[in-house]
Amino acid sequence: MTTVDLTVTNASLTLTANQSGATYTWLDCNNGNSVVGNLQSYTATVNGDYAVEITFGSCVNTSARENITGVGIKEITNNIVSIYPNPSTGLFRVNFGNNNSTINYSIISVEGKVVKYEKTNANTTIIDLSNESKGIYFVKITDENNIFIKKLVLE
Repeated sequence: MTTVDLTVTNASLTLTANQSGATYTWLDCNNGNSVVGNLQSYTATVNGDYAVEITFGSCVNTSARENITGVGIKEITNNIVSIYPNPSTGLFRVNFGNNNSTINYSIISVEGKVVKYEKTNANTTIIDLSNESKGIYFVKITDENNIFIKKLVLE
């Protein structure tokens, strides 16, 4: 008999199914729709309840709901962080304002895959996505006090 691990690790805005080697369908429990992405991890871009349907062998089961409430924390960040041009053909300039700490940023595809991760202490950086496929991406920026997520359009 096959046993499926239905536990999900909730780390800030990223949910990870603990069962490895399976097929994953992430669900938005607020509207009943599946969200884009079939990877083991999913980074939420909207507050709400999420679950994952896990297919492992011939077994299909759904995890318990996980609540995400951190999207948009500290709205002041919206006034501090600016990203331009957006849309872009590949180079995005990010201004972090008066940055006094280490900033981590990751670029996440709509499938939930992290395509780039960097750390910086600078006030400005260039994100180069020119080698990535055209489409929608999300930039997740964190420092010791803030989380900021913004949609990027790569043309």
